[in-house]
Amino acid sequence: MPYDVPIDSIPISEFRNRSFGTSKTTIRLDVSGVDLEGFDYRTKKAIKQYFEQEAAPMLRQYMVSNHKWQNRTRTAEVGLTADVVTSGNLKRDDYSIKIQLYHTAKHRGYEYGNRLERGYEGRFAILEPTVRNKGGEVVEGMRGVIEKYS
Repeated sequence: MPYDVPIDSIPISEFRNRSFGTSKTTIRLDVSGVDLEGFDYRTKKAIKQYFEQEAAPMLRQYMVSNHKWQNRTRTAEVGLTADVVTSGNLKRDDYSIKIQLYHTAKHRGYEYGNRLERGYEGRFAILEPTVRNKGGEVVEGMRGVIEKYS
């Protein structure tokens, strides 16, 4: 089956985005590597809905609940983000979907995310640990959606 993929083979990529004078550390849980080509519009729409309504909020909640830094201003915690990003057209075979986890927190020009993810020998990193600990759950949820609609 096209969705029978072990979590270790799901691409997890990282990039540092510099736009509008800001930077953010981003980790992507990219399930576009799972072949969505054989699925109909209804199934792909259901996967998108699952990602938006269940998976992304669950990942964000995990990050908020499990970060290892001490909250002083809550700025870093509020800036934890899980976004669903799609490309292509649901009705065609070029459709892909990703969940991006990143920090958006800034205070007086100071980037919290890069410092927390890269500094302090990684002790306060939460993005990659979230993908490692919850990525399998996201993939299993997606499998459930696919089985329901296929």
